[in-house]
Amino acid sequence: MGRLKDNFEDVEMIGSGVMRSMHWARTTAVRRVLLIIGSSVILVGLYVLLINHLSSYQLERSDYRAKAAGQDYDAIQYAELLDLIDECLAPRNAALVEFACRAADLKYSEVQRGSAVVHRKDVLERGDYPRMRIDVRSAQRLLDLQRIGSVPSTLREDLYEVMRSTYGKVGTILLFGVVYLTIWLAPHFLNYRESALRSRQPSPGHRLAGDATEEGIPFGDVPNLPHERIHHPDRR
Repeated sequence: MGRLKDNFEDVEMIGSGVMRSMHWARTTAVRRVLLIIGSSVILVGLYVLLINHLSSYQLERSDYRAKAAGQDYDAIQYAELLDLIDECLAPRNAALVEFACRAADLKYSEVQRGSAVVHRKDVLERGDYPRMRIDVRSAQRLLDLQRIGSVPSTLREDLYEVMRSTYGKVGTILLFGVVYLTIWLAPHFLNYRESALRSRQPSPGHRLAGDATEEGIPFGDVPNLPHERIHHPDRR
């Protein structure tokens, strides 16, 4: 709840800063141009920072996916190696058995995981295929513990792909155009609103006439008073 409150306070602070900038720029055209330049620097800087962040994140996720793909490949190789060991130990045609054993030896020499107590060189020299099978199954269990599995795309990855696309670039240009137009027109709107408010306010003379009328005091042309006839002979 506190974090949400802090976010609202940040948004309110940014909004007040924007409004102060609009009021500052509404007086002259030079200030409006300066506001456009400053806003351009801020927007372009934020856009570059966002692109760099999304690009770095995309690279990290690519490495993550490459690791997951490598683990999937190892799992397939272990399954094939177990099949070859079974064929090698099966009492079948000697030629097929010899082929399966040679293939099993070749694949087993490439195994990176497995039991720490098994010396693969000794297993290969002795042709100990039961021990080889135990070692490969140990490697499979270790792979299952480390396996990442499928790597779904995240929101940031989808956003990066959209921004890289043609539609994303056109949308970004249109968004910048709308922001620039808003920044340019907002000071004019503030000036217009202030002028409209001033035109609706009564002038001091009208306010004085209204106050005098409400109090029952004559306002405007009044009959000439006696002392006024003396000082103002033109009045009758």
